[in-house]
Amino acid sequence: MDWRAEARRYAIPVLLLLLVTVGALIVRGALDDSEPAARAKPAPRAPAKVGVKRAAVKFHLVESGDTLGGIAERYGTTVARLHVLNPSVDAGALRVGQQIRLPAPTR
Repeated sequence: MDWRAEARRYAIPVLLLLLVTVGALIVRGALDDSEPAARAKPAPRAPAKVGVKRAAVKFHLVESGDTLGGIAERYGTTVARLHVLNPSVDAGALRVGQQIRLPAPTR
């Protein structure tokens, strides 16, 4: 077989498939009577409002000489509770100016 016969063998089905695809897209576009901008979009849902009040987050600014035990005692909590609220804080290496999150006051 020469190369021309081989090219016709593959080119004819490819061209036929291309022609059918273009025709289908044209027909589909003609059947769609609405414009893309006019299509209805679902309305965004507003977040549900829940009757829960957020407690104000309070912090203690570490000063020279502060210890985690002293801070816990000052605010009426425990060192364990401060560890839960501040997992990245190393009790043995407090830095001046570091913020320690405090538990919400009990009512």
